[in-house]
Formats: sequence, structure tokens, C-alpha cells
Amino acid sequence: MKNRNKRLVMSKDLNGANKLFGGTILAWIDEQAYIEVISLLNSQNVVTKFISAIEFISGATIGETVEITTELVSVGKTSLTLKIEVLNLSTHKTMAVVNEIVMVNVDKQGKPINHGFTMDELLLVA
Repeated sequence: MKNRNKRLVMSKDLNGANKLFGGTILAWIDEQAYIEVISLLNSQNVVTKFISAIEFISGATIGETVEITTELVSVGKTSLTLKIEVLNLSTHKTMAVVNEIVMVNVDKQGKPINHGFTMDELLLVA
């Protein structure tokens, strides 16, 4: 299961070198992972537990379109693990890759709780 979302690089997203700021890419990745997981679990009580090393490969400039692809790679009792790739659609170059971002289902006190889904069930929902 792969889902895609597109973003337009705007002036507010640039760093001092007029390239897309790495922090903005990280925020977009985290936001997209959150959206993906709350959609699958039908729960907004989800937090980011872990983000593996991110490799920044290429950049983007104002006016270019960026595509963020999420892929569900594993399911735990309380967590979902995604892989996320960021592609510059204007240059067709991979911009960044996160091999693992772990999102955890939590209760109102922030304690991990079972989400009750298997990988097969979530792949059917997607």
C-alpha cells in the first residue's frame, strides 16, 4: 500500500540558500505519517515514537512540486511503521528517504494501547 500527497514549495518554506528547508521536509514527513495512521486506525490519538535516520539527497526551489509517498511496512500491537520517500516532481529526483517512522496509538494519558488491527486488515482498508 502506497499513498501519495503533493506539496508546493513556497517562499516561506525556503532556507537562506533559497532551497527547501530540511526542517520543513521533516514536518511534512511527520504530518503525512500522522494523517496516514489516523486514517488507517480511525483514531486521532496517535503520536510519533521514532524516526530513523533521514537521508537528504537533493533539494527543491520555489514553485516546484514535491510528492510524499507513504508505505505501511509493519504493524505492531500498538504501533504502525511506515517508510516515507520525498520526490521532487519537477526534477524527478528523490529528495529524502525515511526508512522507518513509528507511530503509536495512545490513550488520553499518552500510554500506548492496542489498536486491534493486523497488517492484512489494514491493507484491506487502504
